[in-house]
Amino acid sequence: MALEQSLGAAEEAANRDPRIFPIGHISSAGSGSDTFTAMFAWFASIEELAQFLHDIEPMIYDLGPGEGLEEFQESVAPVLQSIRKEGLTDELLDAFNDAANPDTYVRWWGTFVDLCSSNAEYCRELRVDFRSDNDEDDHQDRPIASDEIDEFIEFLKEYGH
Repeated sequence: MALEQSLGAAEEAANRDPRIFPIGHISSAGSGSDTFTAMFAWFASIEELAQFLHDIEPMIYDLGPGEGLEEFQESVAPVLQSIRKEGLTDELLDAFNDAANPDTYVRWWGTFVDLCSSNAEYCRELRVDFRSDNDEDDHQDRPIASDEIDEFIEFLKEYGH
């Protein structure tokens, strides 16, 4: 798959509605890069996410055939096989990042519901970022309310760019 097609697939995944495509992740270039651009991407299933991480993700960060792509894919394949069986656990996230380093880094993976309501540190921090400009209360990390969902989805589309 060419870089242009990979970027198109990534943009499509980033623009999906997470209420319909509930499995997501946010990634950026790994420690081997001088740039930090992160983006959320959304999928219908863990299988689709795993396929994206195997085929598309490395191409976004300039790993092409004969330029590290095959090594990257070989390195992450066992972890991606595990998430298909065990789900999106923190332990497998760490294992993926170890295998993908220095080419890409996945900061978070999980469900949109988790992102909206989980007590996980990253989810709470993201909700604080979302509310930081327009919320004066002390509970900015509270779950996303139903009347905030549309605005939160728009925030996620722009986050990290």
